Amino acid sequence: MSGILRPVAWLPPFRLENRVLLDGTLEAVLPTSAAQPFAQLRPAPDGLSFTAPPGLPEAEAAAAAAGAAMRRLGDLPAWRAAVAVARAAYLGALDAGKPPPAEEVAALCRRVPHALRGLGNALPTAETIALLRPLGRVLELGAGMGLFARALERAGLLVAASDVGDSPGIGLAFPVRRGMDAVTSLDAFARLGGAPPPLLILWPRFEEGDWFLHAIARCRPGQHVALASPEFEFCRAGRLEALRSATPGSGWAAAPLLDQLLARDFAPAGVAPVVAAGWPAEITPLRLWQRHAGA
Repeated sequence: MSGILRPVAWLPPFRLENRVLLDGTLEAVLPTSAAQPFAQLRPAPDGLSFTAPPGLPEAEAAAAAAGAAMRRLGDLPAWRAAVAVARAAYLGALDAGKPPPAEEVAALCRRVPHALRGLGNALPTAETIALLRPLGRVLELGAGMGLFARALERAGLLVAASDVGDSPGIGLAFPVRRGMDAVTSLDAFARLGGAPPPLLILWPRFEEGDWFLHAIARCRPGQHVALASPEFEFCRAGRLEALRSATPGSGWAAAPLLDQLLARDFAPAGVAPVVAAGWPAEITPLRLWQRHAGA
């Protein structure tokens, strides 16, 4: 697994995802009061305003706010320039091991629509670095492009990362072991012997399976796991059924089991905010747990 720790070239700080604004879909995370947590917003033909599905007041309000932000920027070239500046500032701070605080990241995303779009579902913040740095090392499962792994590595942690996928976007920011599911990753570390590393799981998609439950269940006494999941937060708030009907999948059946497992065998060890860079930007807790010594 040592090959995972090789440094790689950093992301181009001025790469723009123009297609997201011009002909892609825009994702808005709705407030927890909404029965459906995610709505799809699409740009209007001029690329500077937004439309929303009828009958979703939260989505309509988000679309209006996005359009207002674009009008303040002025025109499409101004938006591109603002995105370039925002990405350069954020990625530069992250590469220096000092990402900004969550509120500052969220404010940037709201000021410049989709400024940090495409960098991952969970954007590292100063608070998450402070929470995880004392762990010393981390194994991220389902790491995707590896932005979070990069942030932790640049902040001084020993980091390994894997992802079951094999798409070109995986590992852009950090060496991620492709085509490696959670079980295979955990088995590889078990063969190495010694204390298993703390686990980091960000945004597991419940409709794609319940692998996150099995990975956390394998934690040994004293081992840490950090989990950030808007869907799991909905489950903790008692909104499981509304979400299950909207996006069916085996992960939803696993959600209450995970809640029971964490309550029974783990102790809370801290919480820090991460930012989802959709529109509008949302702050979600990254929760750190430690398995009881006798569990």
